[in-house]
Amino acid sequence: MASMAKPAKHNRDRGLQRVIAVTGIRGLGRMLGIRGQSVQDWTRVPAERVLQIEALTGIPREDIRPDLYGAPRPRPLRRGVNLAA
Repeated sequence: MASMAKPAKHNRDRGLQRVIAVTGIRGLGRMLGIRGQSVQDWTRVPAERVLQIEALTGIPREDIRPDLYGAPRPRPLRRGVNLAA
């Protein structure tokens, strides 16, 4: 009896995990015009896809690939929030 190999578990980076949490794997593939299986194989968002994914999802490029675009920018404070309290 031949043993069936288990598929490798993907170690996705945080940026890709965040994008997939918003879009889903198949949804991201559709948005990009590629197969979901291609997205499934990624461990991080390819550099050439970062700006496209940022435009489609609104997720900042710094969050998607901080190794390329630096640390995430601080979010602006809401008006009326008292930090001294």
